[in-house]
Amino acid sequence: MELNLFFSYSKKDTSRFHISKLAKLLKKLPEINDIYYYQAIPFSDIYDYMEEYIERSDIILLFCSENAKYNKYVKLEWKSAFDVGKQIIPIYEDEQDIPILLRSLLRVEFQRDDLNNTNKEIYEIIAKSFGIEKVKEEKEKVEFFRGIYLLSKEVEFLNEIEFITDKKFEIFETFDDIINTSFDNLAFSLYEDNKIESIGIMDCNLDIIPESIKQVEELNALVVHRTSLEEIPNFINEFKHLDFLMVSNNKLKFIPESMTKFDYLVVLDLCSNELSVLPESFGKIGFQLLWLENNNLETLPMSILNMDAEEVSLKGNPLGEFPDLKTRYIIGLLKSKNVSVDIRLSKIEFKVLTKNANLINELKNLVNNYFKLKCSNEEEEWVIEMRLENICHKLVELGYPSLHYLFDQYLNGLEDIKPIAEEILDLILENIEPEWRRYSPSIV
Repeated sequence: MELNLFFSYSKKDTSRFHISKLAKLLKKLPEINDIYYYQAIPFSDIYDYMEEYIERSDIILLFCSENAKYNKYVKLEWKSAFDVGKQIIPIYEDEQDIPILLRSLLRVEFQRDDLNNTNKEIYEIIAKSFGIEKVKEEKEKVEFFRGIYLLSKEVEFLNEIEFITDKKFEIFETFDDIINTSFDNLAFSLYEDNKIESIGIMDCNLDIIPESIKQVEELNALVVHRTSLEEIPNFINEFKHLDFLMVSNNKLKFIPESMTKFDYLVVLDLCSNELSVLPESFGKIGFQLLWLENNNLETLPMSILNMDAEEVSLKGNPLGEFPDLKTRYIIGLLKSKNVSVDIRLSKIEFKVLTKNANLINELKNLVNNYFKLKCSNEEEEWVIEMRLENICHKLVELGYPSLHYLFDQYLNGLEDIKPIAEEILDLILENIEPEWRRYSPSIV
């Protein structure tokens, strides 16, 4: 038997109910085929998403809370499922948060400190409802590691790191101390079944992450902080469970293209490195939080606009002090989508970057022609607009050299560049008269 589950919850409760982690635990059950929740599925229309995936699902897990009680989408999800007779299992911390219509159903009290038990209780309800006979799982071979039984292949990586760094691992029950970097040198935490959940490496000499880390198959969080790391390995995308990655205060100069193949990475922290450029497809990663402060970034890839992030940290990068219009366009659109962006861009200035007398005369003639055309009634409107745009292209070419790349791409007809090029042309058309007059004394 193969069953599909649908998670219905308020976005504000993502961390509270450990949504992605619980999904991973449930996905290990042999009867579970797939689990649908909006963070893991790209969609453009919320109603199409609900209709398609509720229809596909056999069971709806409803995460009940004060937030969910007043969330119109959560209400619509469970009521739609209720109307068509889908099985609903309420997951709750306070029984008063369960909708009255569902209080007679089999339900599970959420235990944030014991996800495995929560997972077990959910499975017991599913098994009872669908007549599933539980099968005892055979345990994999384990090896002793400083008082803890671990898989031998995981021990291999721990031993290698201890040998390289000449440090010893601390062991934590949860990954909170690791992702908050409240440990000394080396640390790891475990799932209930004694498989490694998270690894922390800090204040050690480790310029390369050894390939033996691939033996830790269910790694959920990785912290590599102040280790002089020079590159993120190409195999990083092979960690299918990784949703927290901190590689901060290191010596990274680039991000491997393979990293953009992550299905979903909740948090990525690349602060205080030496990054000057990001891969063009960087925005394909499904971040919620992206921290890039204190690097050498001078521009951003257009794919950043495809992210569904809640927060993007960019302060401490040169792009804040000397942003080109492409950067202004991207930052402006991110903010219009209610993304929290911490960088403040310097005021836009249409300055002419030359003292060459012949070039200044050419620019002045272009501006004069621009104003004459604006007042002209001698030609058809579309002809005037075309000539105005040609003047703007020429002004960009002569006065704003940082935009050459962008407009070369635009003139070559690349579709993904056209929207931003057209926005910039509009910006120049709207601002050229007041801005030109402001700076005209410097070129007369």
